[in-house]
Amino acid sequence: MTQPVFVLARNLTVGENYINYDICLAASKSIGRQEVGGAQRINSLWRIYVNGPEARIKLLSKGLTINGINIEISSQNPLLLRGSDGKEVPTTKLLISDIPISIANEALKAALIKKGLTLRSKIKMEGIRDPQRKLTEWLSGRRFVWIDVPKTNIEQYIDVSQFKARLFHKEMVTEMTCRRCLKKGHSAKNCTHEEVCFVCKKPGHRAVNCQKQVEEDKSEKEMRYQITDPEEERHQNKKALQDNSEGEESEIDPDISGGWTTVKSPKKSNKTKNQNKGLRNTLKRKAILRTLKRERTAIAALQDTYLIEDDIKKLEKEWGGHIHLTGGTKRSKGLITLFDKSLEQDKIRLLYKNERIIISSVQTSPDITLYVINIYSPCAEQEKLEFFNDVKQKILSMIGQDRLENVICLGDFNTVLDNNLDGISGKKHPDNTIRSLSECISELQFTDIWRLHHPAEKDFTWSRGSPTIARRLDYIILGENLARHVDET
Repeated sequence: MTQPVFVLARNLTVGENYINYDICLAASKSIGRQEVGGAQRINSLWRIYVNGPEARIKLLSKGLTINGINIEISSQNPLLLRGSDGKEVPTTKLLISDIPISIANEALKAALIKKGLTLRSKIKMEGIRDPQRKLTEWLSGRRFVWIDVPKTNIEQYIDVSQFKARLFHKEMVTEMTCRRCLKKGHSAKNCTHEEVCFVCKKPGHRAVNCQKQVEEDKSEKEMRYQITDPEEERHQNKKALQDNSEGEESEIDPDISGGWTTVKSPKKSNKTKNQNKGLRNTLKRKAILRTLKRERTAIAALQDTYLIEDDIKKLEKEWGGHIHLTGGTKRSKGLITLFDKSLEQDKIRLLYKNERIIISSVQTSPDITLYVINIYSPCAEQEKLEFFNDVKQKILSMIGQDRLENVICLGDFNTVLDNNLDGISGKKHPDNTIRSLSECISELQFTDIWRLHHPAEKDFTWSRGSPTIARRLDYIILGENLARHVDET
């Protein structure tokens, strides 16, 4: 098949949503059905493939007609910049963030030119998209401009007035550490080196197959999971609630064992436990909040809380810090992300929420913004496949590809990542569901931080007895920048 011809999507009839068949049909009317090979749209550009150079010349001369309108066809990609010699000039889209909207584009342009960048378009403001991905008239604060691909790596930050603007383009090499070869300067996605074990630092095998780690895990404990005797569990739950306020009436069921997923402050390990029966009971809810405060929890994500939107004021008073809540019913669902009162409320933003996901941002310093994603996956297998894909698209649209390194994604995913390591007995999870979650994590360049540090260990976040079944379903998943700063879990 010969080189394609090109049609800009914006040149087609406004308001019409054309598919591949429509483009091929229009082309076949010009040069004959047998001469058309196919049509493909990539972003804002249609490519029409024909069978041979003669058919290509014929289509370029006759043109394309759709709905009675003649459509302009290009022999070369019209989106590529070309020099006077006709050769392509490599360009890239530069994203600029972390400066106020009030700063004029002229000041930013002068700063970019001073850094030796060649601008090929005007600097434009990025618009905010609504939950349906439609562009609104509001501005996000980010800007973009097309530039020549720099011949040398550029600095990530530049001074604009009294602010430091953050720069990013896809060819840019930042001081990231590759999870594959452990070298700096590139990501695992673009790595061409031999894989190096995270545990022993030797090439040729992955950490999950490292003999050193296997021996350490076996010597420490064959299995950290323990089935608790029901009577002992009742006793422990009652004991945990004894220090509650006197005089408060309680309908608490001593069989209820609550839990949470948390991100700890420094010198505290990450911890995940199973969440059951919700937080509607006052004593149980206060016991969990006290535990989080005692362990100096900076950010906590809770799922299946059974709380509704009307409960947020009461919960904020009990917690003392900021809260993002998506209400469930009094018998199911509900998500809560808790932020410690030490985090300034005006630096915390709610970016998106629905009944199964909350996306928040926390500015921890002038140069660093963390993105916290609280997730509660559905249980039905088919719903999981759709959910994991939707989550990936939502993260990319609300946070952006260049900010994924500072993401904390945590919650109940209702899916194991490995049937052998993450489960005991019971029906195995379908391979396509595991693959869907694994690909979502991989494509976003996230890391299952507990498994990274415990590649061969078995530990679980959900269980039931008679017969004994256990699963690791709750995860704390980090972006590249955060993952490389975690020493232990």
